[in-house]
Amino acid sequence: MQAPVPGYIFEPHLEMLKGGGVYLLTLYIEEPIDLNVGALGEIHFEYGTYIYTGSARSGLANRIGRHFRNEKKLRWHIDHLTVIADEMGAWWRHHSDTGECDAARFLDGRYRSIRGFGSSDCGCGSHLFYAGPERRWL
Repeated sequence: MQAPVPGYIFEPHLEMLKGGGVYLLTLYIEEPIDLNVGALGEIHFEYGTYIYTGSARSGLANRIGRHFRNEKKLRWHIDHLTVIADEMGAWWRHHSDTGECDAARFLDGRYRSIRGFGSSDCGCGSHLFYAGPERRWL
């Protein structure tokens, strides 16, 4: 099956994801929810669209495929959100000069960040952003 937009998947068509790169995961949550997100503690999530930026050095297929699975050990902050999301999709870009922190800085100027989410290993304020109540990029 072809992706509806080049570089975007609604389902994990892993055969399209060779090598490493940067990705944006879009998640839609239909109902507000309070979640315990590991070391970040309890976070209130409004209903709507969230955008998460991440990367994989060589395994985009494995990383994005993992995000789409509901059965997994909750290892990273984003795992807590992917298992409850009502809809998900992913944009990806194979290796380039742009990294996940560049994408986070870009998103930070446009959307409200969820402080500390997904950024414990870098200097970014967050790697998760609330894009509003509408379905965006889904």
